[in-house]
Amino acid sequence: MAVALTGCVIVSQTSKDMKFKKKCEFCGWVDTSTIGGLLTRPGSKRTGSFQCPKCKKQNKYIIQG
Repeated sequence: MAVALTGCVIVSQTSKDMKFKKKCEFCGWVDTSTIGGLLTRPGSKRTGSFQCPKCKKQNKYIIQG
């Protein structure tokens, strides 16, 4: 089971994959597009970064498997 630690919202997941949306931790903006991916091993983390189009601040998302 994946857990969004920061910078994203998990919208769905199955036993093999998940879908999430990026979320700005500063202004609360949530992306309209959905990103899909395979679930990571338990205990591992998936990370990435993006610039918020609303407030222009740099954000990092972290999802723990």
